[in-house]
Amino acid sequence: MYRFNIMYLSDMANIIALTSQTFDAMLSDTKDKPVVIDFWAGWCVPCQMYAPIMELVATEMENDAIFTNVDVDTQNEIAQRYNIMSIPTTLIFFNSKIEKQLPGIQSREELTHAIKQVIGSYAEKQQ
Repeated sequence: MYRFNIMYLSDMANIIALTSQTFDAMLSDTKDKPVVIDFWAGWCVPCQMYAPIMELVATEMENDAIFTNVDVDTQNEIAQRYNIMSIPTTLIFFNSKIEKQLPGIQSREELTHAIKQVIGSYAEKQQ
């Protein structure tokens, strides 16, 4: 079994760590792309397993979506606001609205598909 550095999630190059000071601005300022938010904690083994998948998808889809994370231990008010009861949980927002909620570890394919569905749904609404 691999052990991940607890800081791995907040040190990922393509993933922005959100705080209570930056969360709302990220959602309101991002109108043309979905915002993918991974709710996690450093002690959470499933979160550590999910981190490389998020990083891979964030790298592959960096032009299509904004990838972020929220540490529920240090930013618990955000987790409470969105009723996050288990981690990892991934929320996909578009225009400040939750479009998808994905509990648990998602495969690369599942996460990519969910993001593409949100992008496709938004494109249809624009027509």
